[in-house]
Amino acid sequence: MIGVCAAITGAGLLKGAGWARVTGIVLASLTLFAQFLFLPYAPVWSVLMIGLDIFVIWALVAYRPPAPGSAPDSAPGAALR
Repeated sequence: MIGVCAAITGAGLLKGAGWARVTGIVLASLTLFAQFLFLPYAPVWSVLMIGLDIFVIWALVAYRPPAPGSAPDSAPGAALR
């Protein structure tokens, strides 16, 4: 069931849905907490997953969608001109 929620959230993230960012942060926070519970049993894997969860939360929080009406630059290095 959680996997289905994660898949739907991932599809929503790829489409740029705002609700998916919030849901992704919540799901990553839940797995972050769960990895602390597994820390005594699988320390290396848990530390790797904690780092990945922190990175995912940071990426979802730091993302800023482009402003409406702004055209994306198609040429490489267009910002340098």
